[in-house]
Amino acid sequence: MMLFGGVIVDRSDRRALMYWRAVTGAVLWMLLGILLVLGVAQLWHVIAIVIAVQFSFALLSNSDEAALRSILTDNEEYARARGINQGRDAVVSIAGGPLGGFLYGAAHWLPFIAASVLHAIYGLCAALIRTDLQPTEITRKSTKRIGSIFEDIAVGLRFLVSSRVRLGIVLWIAFAQTAANMLTFTTIYQLMGHGYSAAQVALVEVSMAVGMIVASAAASIAVTRVPSGCLAILSTIGLLVAAVGATVWHSYGMLFVWFGIAGLTFPIGALAVQGFLFASTPDNLQGRAQSSLTVVSSIFAVWAPLVASALVVAGQTTMSYGLAAALFVLGLTAIFCAPAFRKLGTASEWSKAESAASRAAEESGEK
Repeated sequence: MMLFGGVIVDRSDRRALMYWRAVTGAVLWMLLGILLVLGVAQLWHVIAIVIAVQFSFALLSNSDEAALRSILTDNEEYARARGINQGRDAVVSIAGGPLGGFLYGAAHWLPFIAASVLHAIYGLCAALIRTDLQPTEITRKSTKRIGSIFEDIAVGLRFLVSSRVRLGIVLWIAFAQTAANMLTFTTIYQLMGHGYSAAQVALVEVSMAVGMIVASAAASIAVTRVPSGCLAILSTIGLLVAAVGATVWHSYGMLFVWFGIAGLTFPIGALAVQGFLFASTPDNLQGRAQSSLTVVSSIFAVWAPLVASALVVAGQTTMSYGLAAALFVLGLTAIFCAPAFRKLGTASEWSKAESAASRAAEESGEK
């Protein structure tokens, strides 16, 4: 559904989509909260509401990210904003679980009412945006034929591989996310198998999230001063060190060290490569590019939990960590196999590469 969501984001007023996401989330979570308050909630109610929320997320979740590029056209400002967003996501990953647990402990309906209120606030924030978020004329013309939906999806997928630098970035993201998932799930299954509590497992993940908060703040500055290709290389080397370290020494205490290193390095590379990728993406392709990247990278990453669990259960924990390290090596290879990727400059220099990206987009048939 996310691929169709990308088309919707590019064809529609992104502010309206943000409103729809806010309204659907607020109404659905409020409904579940009320059902719980009344004591009439059944399992099928919960399943139906969660599916509806996820359906809305798949279709509309890229609207705010696409709007960000419309609002911030300067590459340096855009890079800094993405860095702030990464830090925000890390904060949510740390606070979300404990806060939800605290609210659920206070009243089992309270987390869902809180989610409803937060969606309403999200909608109010969308109302504060003054930038025009209407679709471009190019995209508006493509809505005349239903069959063009699939053509638009194909355009978004072709755009990601329309130049070697974009293809290299897509491969790097796919390998890095899959490796990070392997590292995380191998640790979870290993510790659970050794009798560690859920709280003890969560603490290890928190060490990564704390590192990501610090690194996201630093990354938003680094991309304006250090070439993005260099940042991607340094980030991948740091992640490789973490994975190799976990492979060699994966005691509970040392996992805090390796996860801390991973948290300090991953956001820097992610901001550098994704910042350039979406900064060089035309406004009328933002939704499709982001949804296509998510789907393509997920094709690999979705298998990580299954592979990690199979290896850990088979007593091959070291091999599972080693596989994560091997995937980071492939990510490093993707950088060096694309000279334009390796030579990406600072955020202020992205515009030079954007010209080549625009020419590639024309060849893909969008312009």
